[in-house]
Amino acid sequence: MKRTLLFLLIVMSSVVTSCESIGVDADAMPVTLEIFVKDTEGNNLLDYGWLDGKNVIATFKGETYELQKDVPTRAYMPHFYGFKVTGRDLGAMLYFGELDGTHDMNDEFVINWGDGTFDTIVIYNDCRTTMNGGYDIKRHYVVNGVKTENHRITITKETSAPSEPKFPTLEIKGASLNTHTANIFEPVHFYLEGDDYMNWSLSQLCDSLVFSVMGEEGSRKVYYDEKGHSELIAGWDHYFYLPQGCLCRIQAYKDNEVIYTDAIEVNLTNDNDFLMYDWDEVADASKLGTVGFNNFIEPQYSIVTAAYFKENTPSVKVAVENPESLEDARTWLYEYMKKMYKDPVYSESAEVKTKYAELFVSAQEDETPLYIWKDDKSVVALVEQYDEFVPVTRVYVKAEPVK
Repeated sequence: MKRTLLFLLIVMSSVVTSCESIGVDADAMPVTLEIFVKDTEGNNLLDYGWLDGKNVIATFKGETYELQKDVPTRAYMPHFYGFKVTGRDLGAMLYFGELDGTHDMNDEFVINWGDGTFDTIVIYNDCRTTMNGGYDIKRHYVVNGVKTENHRITITKETSAPSEPKFPTLEIKGASLNTHTANIFEPVHFYLEGDDYMNWSLSQLCDSLVFSVMGEEGSRKVYYDEKGHSELIAGWDHYFYLPQGCLCRIQAYKDNEVIYTDAIEVNLTNDNDFLMYDWDEVADASKLGTVGFNNFIEPQYSIVTAAYFKENTPSVKVAVENPESLEDARTWLYEYMKKMYKDPVYSESAEVKTKYAELFVSAQEDETPLYIWKDDKSVVALVEQYDEFVPVTRVYVKAEPVK
């Protein structure tokens, strides 16, 4: 009889013993948190890039966990993976776990969203072994003071995902009243003005967004979505080469049709002595050396310049950075000079060579002048140079102040 009573006491004692105190090996449902973040309209903010730019961390039992983003999802995670963004059938969520379900807990899980706001989830887990070797687990969560037994939690934030995607507008830094004035060869900074979900919005609306200057050849995609890959250029610098008024625009294409256009006017002036230089500026040593000017639409026709002195006379060379060929560079520079200075003053080969030696202090024997232009400030020539040491033939525009 005494032996029976002792056995009963041992069994009764095991019923109220915590799981972790006896080191039971049998499986217990692990503790996890699955957290949805939604706005007041019920939109899942994690699907709209709401976490972009936020340094989100969480603290639990004195440990700090940095949110892991873009981590591949697995159907089941058999060990602790920390604090991460994941995706399930119900949409994107934050995941924390797994924690050992045999451990007693009454601890705070605090999320610092990185924007000055916090949310607190108290995890309560009380585990007891039963007579048959199983578990009696009492588990609940307190989310910002509200108790729930569901580990799948929704936190509401006071912000809104876009109810309808919208196209961005084309803007210029420093512009006013939808117009902008700049000198040629001054950088004009364009940018797309849109919401925080611009990339997502465009993917819903169009296949591509194209930037162009009306009346000029060429264009460039600033957004495209092709074969599951998308790219967005939200801001860019462009240098204009000609004094004129022009309309710059973006056009959205869907199935090869234009479905949206926005434009801004740019007025270009020519206030320098020669293209991008005033001759007294070249006298400043800090202005010497090589400078590049980016053509955003047609990068092969970006311009590179070099300024230098010879016999106290400033001189500038202008070349095309990445032409398709020597002939391409020669043709492009000739057409450009004609737009700036009209027809050349000297174009016959014999006359051009004589006048080049007469008008240019920096004339070299290995140079062959092709055309010469002249105005009241500058004398300008299209020149070919053969470098026998490389060997290579170069073509460029050379300019000096009028003597």
